[in-house]
Amino acid sequence: MKLSSKSRYGLKAMCELAVKYDEVVSTLQIAESTSTSEAYLEQLMAILKRAGLIVSIRGAGGGYKLARSPYDISVGEILRALEDDLKFVECISGECEKKCKCYTVWQKLYDTINNSLDNMKLIEICEGEENE
Repeated sequence: MKLSSKSRYGLKAMCELAVKYDEVVSTLQIAESTSTSEAYLEQLMAILKRAGLIVSIRGAGGGYKLARSPYDISVGEILRALEDDLKFVECISGECEKKCKCYTVWQKLYDTINNSLDNMKLIEICEGEENE
C-alpha cells in the first residue's frame, strides 16, 4: 500500500495545527512550514474540514484550527479522511461480487493497519517531528 501526497502533506499540516493548537494558523504559514503550495494545501484543508478534523476561521487573522485536541485526534482518522478510508482492495469496500479465499488476509491487514493508526495520536507524532 502506498499513501499519496495528500496523506503526507495533510498529516504535516495537521501537525502544524497541533503544535500551534491555541492559535489560528493561516494557509500561508502552513504552506511555508510544510513546503506545500497554498493551492494544494487549500484542497487538503477542505477535505480535513469536511471530515470534522479542523475548523476554518474567516476574516482578518483567519485561518485554521484543530476541531479537537491533538490528544484526541488519531492518525487513523486523518489518513482515512485523506485516503478514501484506506481501503486498498475492492473487496474491503464491498465492491467484489463474492469474497475470494484471500478476503480474510486483506481484512486482517486492513484491521491491523487501522487499529495501529487509531492508537497513534496526532500529538505523539508531532512531538517527535524535529528528529526527521
